[in-house]
Amino acid sequence: MTGRVGREEACRVLNTTPRALRALWSTYGSQLGAPSLPRSLDARQVRLLQRAQAMVLGGRASDEVAAALALDEVDEELPGVGELEAKLDEIASTIHHSEAQRMADHDRVLTALMRTQQELNRLRYEVAAAAPRKERRRPAWRFWERRPSA
Repeated sequence: MTGRVGREEACRVLNTTPRALRALWSTYGSQLGAPSLPRSLDARQVRLLQRAQAMVLGGRASDEVAAALALDEVDEELPGVGELEAKLDEIASTIHHSEAQRMADHDRVLTALMRTQQELNRLRYEVAAAAPRKERRRPAWRFWERRPSA
């Protein structure tokens, strides 16, 4: 895309509604070069909006998106920015994988605890059923007391 395009064409390129375009612009307009949405956008602004939209849909925080858009202007000057972004994406995927692993471990521990609790309840029932009826009728806090043998 070269030159300038209108808002409607930008919406078609971004596959979004005018309302969503205005919301994106109001959030990231300072990084895009104008505080309010202009009637026509240049190719750079549309490209940055596409990037911002992809990052927002990817679950990135708004300050993270703003920082990435600010880095885009510096991107041509610094050759290592692309490598840093790749490294940050790798770190983010590692964090997401670790979080998924932690949740799986959490689920396994909860399952083991529930099984242990069920086993304890079953054993408690068996112990209570094995006691004579007279012993079972005593208050629960005295159940485990030993009766003096006569």
